[in-house]
Amino acid sequence: MRWNCLLVGCCGLLTVLAPAASGQSLEELRQSLPAASSESLDRLQQGISDRTEPAPELERLAPAEPSGQPGPQPETVNPNRVSNQPTEAATRLRSVSATAEGFFIRTVGTMPEVQVSRSDGEMTLEFSDAAISFGLGTEQLPVDRYSVSAWQLVQTAAEPPTLRMTLTLAEGSPDWQVSTRIDGVTLVPRDVAIGDVPDVGAALLEPVAVPPPAGQLTPSPSMGFSVPNGQVTVVIDPGHGGRDPGAVGIGGLQEKQVVNDISYQVADNLRQAGVNVVLTRDSDYELELEDRVQIAERANANLFVSIHANAISLSRPDVNGLETYYASSLGQRLAQAIHSTVLQTMGMRDRGVRQARFYVIRNTSMPATLVETGFVTGAEDQPNLRDPAWRSRMAAAIAQGILLYIQQRGA
Repeated sequence: MRWNCLLVGCCGLLTVLAPAASGQSLEELRQSLPAASSESLDRLQQGISDRTEPAPELERLAPAEPSGQPGPQPETVNPNRVSNQPTEAATRLRSVSATAEGFFIRTVGTMPEVQVSRSDGEMTLEFSDAAISFGLGTEQLPVDRYSVSAWQLVQTAAEPPTLRMTLTLAEGSPDWQVSTRIDGVTLVPRDVAIGDVPDVGAALLEPVAVPPPAGQLTPSPSMGFSVPNGQVTVVIDPGHGGRDPGAVGIGGLQEKQVVNDISYQVADNLRQAGVNVVLTRDSDYELELEDRVQIAERANANLFVSIHANAISLSRPDVNGLETYYASSLGQRLAQAIHSTVLQTMGMRDRGVRQARFYVIRNTSMPATLVETGFVTGAEDQPNLRDPAWRSRMAAAIAQGILLYIQQRGA
């Protein structure tokens, strides 16, 4: 990989159900499976059947529940709608998340310009010269949160394009206060505590637990703390970008494709916990190493975390695992906190916490670490790094490691 990257990897353990859990032999399971699932059984025989979490494929093959027990619930229909048209725009909508204060609509590009209108049961936000990011779909939008039962995103192909966001409000929904900032739009209830705004169809909870969207971090109750909003600033540095793809591995998987996704989710997870997050780049463009350091220094950041994916020769697919780097004793504890949390969460091969003189962690004045999230050239890591669900778990683990360090050190 490029010389400015760290070596970190995940061993890509798959989640499967051992045949003993269903009382059947492998051969019996194979005979009962449809042809499309034979590959899952092959993986069972390759030494990963010791995992305790059932794989989705085998869970569906579990015997029917005993009489009197509730059976599988019917799948609910996602009420959200996204209508996207590829186009250039000054502002691009990247995500919508439920937060501890309400909702956060993350954007990149210029500060969004928003017009708000309200009618019975609906609120509409109209973004001028704005477009929807590629990959943002209905499953990334909140469902039935804080009295908002559905989100509809419609983008026009006009010049400049307009993005219309319509919120369907349940009965008794509060008046939402809309505020813009450089990285997005916040929606918070006016003249009412967020704890008094129920989820759609739910009774009032005291206090309301705010589960973030799938794959995002819910801080462990054992951590017993949340970060006072804005009192800790963490810079997240997605490696490479733009014309620089970073390492290229098996199947042409590019490092930047991996770290872009993980980094943005780490940022979102930390924001859920009240951390002020600065991204060195918030979309796919090339950025010099010196510029990354200067962004952290100008932000007066408390911590700096650079996220990469590792690589070695394509002739060495046997090399897999997690490596985390620091340049000085200042960043060693941060590296150790993230490394140990990721290992515990992801079950990866441990290649250790190491000292190195990578530019971005050597020239920053705050505790800094560089995390390599897996080998794009590794037979175990590459399938995981390509998997969006796995990347979400990795992002949550990195964020939790950062929060653990903040708790322990009072950063």
